[in-house]
Amino acid sequence: MGTKAKYRPPLTADEVKALDVILKRAYITNLSAPPYHPDFPTDPSRGFDKVHEDYCLQLMNKFSALRAKIDHGVANPAYTSNATTRSENQLLELGGEIEIPLTQGAGSSQLAPGERRALAYDKYLLEPISCTAAEIADALEHKFNYGLMSAEEAASYEAKVWENL
Repeated sequence: MGTKAKYRPPLTADEVKALDVILKRAYITNLSAPPYHPDFPTDPSRGFDKVHEDYCLQLMNKFSALRAKIDHGVANPAYTSNATTRSENQLLELGGEIEIPLTQGAGSSQLAPGERRALAYDKYLLEPISCTAAEIADALEHKFNYGLMSAEEAASYEAKVWENL
C-alpha cells in the first residue's frame, strides 16, 4: 500500500458548521438537478458528475461527523491562534477598523470597476468554479446591473445584497 498526503486547513468551529451546511445543500441540490452532461461541464444548473458527487458525499459525511464532535465537546482544536495581529490590535485600540481584503486577480486594481466586472462575468460564464470570491461578486453585480438575471434571480440577489449592507 502506498501513502496518501492529507492536509489540515485551520478551521474555526463556525467555519466547520458553515461547510457542513454548504455541503449538505450542494448534495441535496445535486439530487434534484438535471443530470451532468459532458457537453456542458461548467453549467452550474446541472448536477455533479459521478466523481464530484462522490467527493461531495464523502466531504459531507466528514464535516457532519466533525461538526457533531465539536458540538458535543469530543473534538479538541489542533491549536489556537490570536484573532488579530499585534499591529491590528494597535489599530483597533486607536479606534480604527480592520478591513478583510478579498482576493483580486493580478492587475485587477488597475481596471475601472465596470471593466473588472465585465471581465469577471466573462470568466464566470466560461468556468464559474475557477473564479475567486471577488470575481464571483463582480460577475454577479455585472449580471444584475445589465439585466442578465431572471426576475427571480435578480430579486434574490438584490435581497442578499441589501441583507449584507
